Amino acid sequence: MVEWPERTLREEYLYRLALRKNIPDVIDYNFPHQANFILDKSPKKALFCTRRSAKSYTAGIGLHDRALKYPESNCLFIGLTRESAQAIIWKDILVSLNKRYNLDVQTNQTNLTMTHRNGSVIKVLGVVSSSLW
Repeated sequence: MVEWPERTLREEYLYRLALRKNIPDVIDYNFPHQANFILDKSPKKALFCTRRSAKSYTAGIGLHDRALKYPESNCLFIGLTRESAQAIIWKDILVSLNKRYNLDVQTNQTNLTMTHRNGSVIKVLGVVSSSLW
């Protein structure tokens, strides 16, 4: 069992504020529609776009942005199968964003997880087994 330090609400706020000071900004503000989508506070969001309109890339930026801003959070990318989810977002998006912004995350290729220095974890998984298809 993980033991968490006991902090008052004010101490927790100051702790998280200190963590945010050196957070790299992964959002590209040259694409205002993409930035607005990522920064939108709605709990449920959907993109309705044409092919090749950077929907997966936007999801990857959103995952890293959320993981950086909220320490010790769990961020999921869920695809139809594990293999399809990996093909969509892992190497070409999540790993390339890690290199581009020098995020210094620990990657685990076997589990398809990325662990940020602040304890946040991005996990890529599938809903159904590929053996069923």
